[in-house]
Amino acid sequence: MLIGQTRGYAGDCDKTRVIQNDIGTDIKFIERTDEGPQFCFNNERSVKILEKMNELFYTDGALSDLADASVMTLQTLFSNGMTTLLGYNRLGDLANFREVEFPMSALPYPKLDEDQTNYVTSLHDTSEIGVIPMTLPPEQMDFVYTVLEVCGRETNRTVIPEWYENGLKIKYADGQEDAMMVDLIHDTITGPFAVAYDSALSNVMMQMSFSAPLQAHSTDFSSTYKKLERMGGKALQKAYDKFAENLANGN
Repeated sequence: MLIGQTRGYAGDCDKTRVIQNDIGTDIKFIERTDEGPQFCFNNERSVKILEKMNELFYTDGALSDLADASVMTLQTLFSNGMTTLLGYNRLGDLANFREVEFPMSALPYPKLDEDQTNYVTSLHDTSEIGVIPMTLPPEQMDFVYTVLEVCGRETNRTVIPEWYENGLKIKYADGQEDAMMVDLIHDTITGPFAVAYDSALSNVMMQMSFSAPLQAHSTDFSSTYKKLERMGGKALQKAYDKFAENLANGN
């Protein structure tokens, strides 16, 4: 589509750009069984998710085929009034819209349908995590845990209130209703299994089952999943066996 008129929605179909839309539907990818973990998303809900995502990205008025779909480009489109809804942005990005000359607000990613009870907000797949090396001498564990506990306490006491309460909800929000919307998004944040392990499991959950067919303008989830089922099952079993081995070895 050509840029030059106001669009209803601007986004991109790349895997990392549709994580939020996908997870926002409260999809369940995996479940525990007596035989170990199994994929559980080959169902009518996933069929509907892919159909709705195609409707969102390819409906008249959507802008999803930008040559440059960087965050900066999307934000520029929105700031210049060229789109009313903007995908693939985070709460922290509110700071980049302080100079816009019209009222705006952060919104949670939509529910799949009215039967979905809660909104769901996904962490991004580049969220930072910390790890403790397996080579750490056991006698230093107490010291390391104490340092981590103190750092977490001080962050919770000083950094988070300043950024969240004073930054997001006052400086970057446009009134009390916007502040309530920030709370709604924040309080529904989750760390989905699929976001953490999609790449490790042959990208079966999100990239191959949703992003790839979406990019191909396909709504045929069932056929797509059938082609991936065996490969995904093997990858899941391999990961499960490795975790079990590490636990048995005390790692």
